[in-house]
Amino acid sequence: MTDTDTQHIVFTGLDNLMIKPGSIAVDELVDSLDFLRQNNIPLVITTCSVASEVLKAAAALNSRDPFIVEGGGAIYIPEETLSITYNYDHIEGGYRIVELGMTRDAITANVVELREEYGYPVYSLSEIQMDELSGLRDSIDPAILNSSIDRKYSGLVHFDNDKGSFVEFQTEAEARGLRIREYSDNFLITGDHDEGSALRFLVQLYREEYVDKKINTIGLGYSQQDAPILYAVDQAVLVRMPDGKFDSHVGRRGLKFTQIPGPEGWNQAVLAILTGEEG
Repeated sequence: MTDTDTQHIVFTGLDNLMIKPGSIAVDELVDSLDFLRQNNIPLVITTCSVASEVLKAAAALNSRDPFIVEGGGAIYIPEETLSITYNYDHIEGGYRIVELGMTRDAITANVVELREEYGYPVYSLSEIQMDELSGLRDSIDPAILNSSIDRKYSGLVHFDNDKGSFVEFQTEAEARGLRIREYSDNFLITGDHDEGSALRFLVQLYREEYVDKKINTIGLGYSQQDAPILYAVDQAVLVRMPDGKFDSHVGRRGLKFTQIPGPEGWNQAVLAILTGEEG
């Protein structure tokens, strides 16, 4: 059992952690998921993905906990989760949505302005998908292209030029309050936030909810994509890759490593930390 004076919260990415090729790895995760539910420990999926994709994962996991989407652009909190009063922007599907990011339309407008003003060969995937730049469609993964339309607080862009030109574009974009990171074969642009800033916002709400308890945050990640999660939690875990290695781009003091890769390693790490049975 866990310490009754402590409220644990688990934050996790999805890809290569809770997802195996083709589906959610429910069978591999069942022991840890049952433990989290029995001990009322929130499992907060934290990802660059859109809400519709996270909702599918949450349904497969039988989870009704808050989640963070689009690189920290928004937090979805079930209406029944917190008893405290807090600000949110609107309600959708039984979730109170706290919007932290710039809208996709505003991001796209910035991309278009930078392209027109400086001549950078950068194109929003939503522009491509909506036939405004259909000539580029064949060079983009169809699944990524389709998902770009569902984004509300971030934008995917395709940059078609040398690295030097991209650095200049990135500098100009950051001057406008935008952040850029690699995402698949493209780039994800958000407002001035990431998963870590959204995580800290949600943790503060939990501190107000559980004023008589210590809050302990646990984060699990797989790659540099999950680094904002791992840098923002009390206990960070990096999950081993299928080849037995770890992403060397991720590093922080106190970082723990799983003994086995994938969902099985995720399951083992969660149970070990929460039961105090770490090796």
